[in-house]
Amino acid sequence: MPFAWFDYKEVDALGKSLAQELARRIPPATLAGRTSWRPKDQAKLANALRDVFLKLQQFHRERRPGVLKRARLSKRFQDELVALGYREDFVREVTLGAAEHLTQV
Repeated sequence: MPFAWFDYKEVDALGKSLAQELARRIPPATLAGRTSWRPKDQAKLANALRDVFLKLQQFHRERRPGVLKRARLSKRFQDELVALGYREDFVREVTLGAAEHLTQV
């Protein structure tokens, strides 16, 4: 089925749900204006990001998405993070990390 290559419903839903999960665990307001982090807060952020990245790796192992679907997933994740109110620098770093994890298996 060649048109399945262009079916992005699953990819869009995953990108949106991962961003919403991150927002639920680490709300954008908690990152605003932060200049220093307590070790407990650092661990909470690291665990939330690790869980998101592990889900991306699992998706990649199970579905083997092509380049277009990986790019679409990264873009959808990035757009949803921006819509949720995260700062641009944070979104850029998280999206780069997500893209790295999408290529590693």
